[in-house]
Amino acid sequence: MVMAWLGGFTALFAAVLATVQTDIKRVLAYSTCSQLGYMVCALGAGASMAGYFHLTTHAFFKALLFLAAGSMIHAVHSNELSAMGGLGRRMKITSTVFIVGALALAGIPGLAGFFSKDLILEAVHEAGLFGPWAMLIAAAFLTAFYMGRVVFLAIFGTASESSEHAHESGFSMTGPLLLLAAGSIGIGYFGSDFASLAGGSYHFHVGMSGMLGTACALAGLLLSWLIYGSRQLSPQAFSFLAPIGRLARSGLVDRFFEFAYRRGALVFADAVGFFDRYVVDGVMNWIGWSTIMSGRRLRKTQTGNVRDYVYAVVAGTVVIVFWGLSR
Repeated sequence: MVMAWLGGFTALFAAVLATVQTDIKRVLAYSTCSQLGYMVCALGAGASMAGYFHLTTHAFFKALLFLAAGSMIHAVHSNELSAMGGLGRRMKITSTVFIVGALALAGIPGLAGFFSKDLILEAVHEAGLFGPWAMLIAAAFLTAFYMGRVVFLAIFGTASESSEHAHESGFSMTGPLLLLAAGSIGIGYFGSDFASLAGGSYHFHVGMSGMLGTACALAGLLLSWLIYGSRQLSPQAFSFLAPIGRLARSGLVDRFFEFAYRRGALVFADAVGFFDRYVVDGVMNWIGWSTIMSGRRLRKTQTGNVRDYVYAVVAGTVVIVFWGLSR
């Protein structure tokens, strides 16, 4: 239960932070945290195969996205989305594979992320974990939204001064991107083979959770297009998210996690280590020492003299007789 709720919250919280990032690598980094939340939630629901399957599909399209983002950064010499724009015309291969990775991450049907994400949503719903399930559904909407935002700003957006001089990377960079794009499209169709390796079974079917997750993903893409693509909606309509943006860019979240790790996790780990070393091991060591010392003392009663043993039997018999008479 703890893992399921922690995973669901992580998926949603990291997705919210990803929606307000201006650094393309930070968007992908928070996206990775969000997808790890999906995997942990699957483990909490007892669906380890779903979690491992998503780990495998995610490896393809997230590696693709990071490397494609690196190709874009190499072309414009900046991580900022504002320094990009119009890259679809100047970097056709990189832009195409980035869109493939973004759609796979969003869980669009037919691509790798759809199969594994659908499996997680169904498993969490069947486990009756409706709170974590709702957070995963909301994260599915936000995932499609923030990846659509990156696509419409960096690839289809207005060209910046930096992107005016951008050019496609060489084959040493585009070659791996094409291989990962193929995996991002096709790896989801090997769920049964993956399940057999993991000692489980997999039968694809689209249930209510899968359809709802897909609908949320499509809605997220539509909203990102209305705001950053066609600009029919003004970003000012979502000004209520401005405090989240300021919070994300302030570094406060990172400092909080560092504080929680140093002052919380490490202190707790030290306390557990101390308890294990001096209490648990101490008790076991005392029991072992007591056993050895008791054995040494009892050993003196074994004289090897038959008369001593006869006296002990007689004395024991007398004690038993008196105990019986007294009762």
